[in-house]
Amino acid sequence: MNWNRQLLWVLLPLLALWPGACSSLDSGEASRLTDSYPMELGIQASGPDLVAWGDDLDEALTLASKHRRPVLALYRDAGAGGLTAQPLMAEAAEDLFIPLLLPAEAAGDGSACRILDAGGRDLVSPSTEMETPGELALLMVDGLEAGGGRVPVWFRLVAEENGAEERAMITLAMFCFWEGEAKLGDLDGVLATRSGMMGQDEVVEVVYDPGEIGFKRLVESAKEMECASAVYAHTTGDLDQARDLVGDLAKPAPARAEPVDDDQVKYALKRTPMARLPLTPMQATKINADIRLEANPRRWLSPRQLKLLNAVEGALKANPESLGGFMPPEKLSLLAEYQFRLMKRLGL
Repeated sequence: MNWNRQLLWVLLPLLALWPGACSSLDSGEASRLTDSYPMELGIQASGPDLVAWGDDLDEALTLASKHRRPVLALYRDAGAGGLTAQPLMAEAAEDLFIPLLLPAEAAGDGSACRILDAGGRDLVSPSTEMETPGELALLMVDGLEAGGGRVPVWFRLVAEENGAEERAMITLAMFCFWEGEAKLGDLDGVLATRSGMMGQDEVVEVVYDPGEIGFKRLVESAKEMECASAVYAHTTGDLDQARDLVGDLAKPAPARAEPVDDDQVKYALKRTPMARLPLTPMQATKINADIRLEANPRRWLSPRQLKLLNAVEGALKANPESLGGFMPPEKLSLLAEYQFRLMKRLGL
């Protein structure tokens, strides 16, 4: 293996020193979005690679046969970098695949990434470019499906969150942003939500994948759920569409919504032990919706997160104050460092 685990635990806290990515909406009234709103998840500060990669092809193929998993082969000279710096990407690479890291010249044909079966055959067409977590996650999903394996719900969510080709934002007003975050967060194509205020309006900022749910359908769905007493558009094109759909209820968004107390955001989630977990923005959005709508929030958690949740629940049951100060950071780029600290506190 290329990574020494003890060295990895030394490096993980350094993630806190890496700056988070920030992107703006493509409009004249552009707003700045922190990486808690994954507008461009592929453009992130790199952190230490979290995967224990193998470096021997024959050994990897033997393990693939033994464990009935495909081989995830990356060809590069400087590690995977930011591709597997996210905890869930690392978990998928280690637990759904046999991870293999080889020098770039070993590919022979210029491939950057290949998904192989136990016989060394390509399950999907090799990728000649592999620069973002989204590209890698989508290829991993294709590889699992091609190999006849099951793609877990939690990893489909990872691929959807990282792999959206485009991200857009809308701000919607309603009578109660607790209800709005739950109802809007439950919609397919919604990537992240956040409660806030615009003047006297309780609002929810919604980041969504236009390829999955278009602006028109999102607004119409919000209207049906009574979550569109005002529609704040962040681009001139969206404002024109909004006026066609809701008339005078359409307004230009002057800026980001005013923040509210942290415990008012993801209100249902914040009142459960799950709030302590290192969740991605989309995970937190879907879990919050399921809790509020009395569905099944655990379906969005990975096996490692479920194990961590059991430990969190046990610690809080034994002493409700035992995890004081342990709440995950807003920035996606800091989740790995937070997970490390939480596991250390829980003795995992």
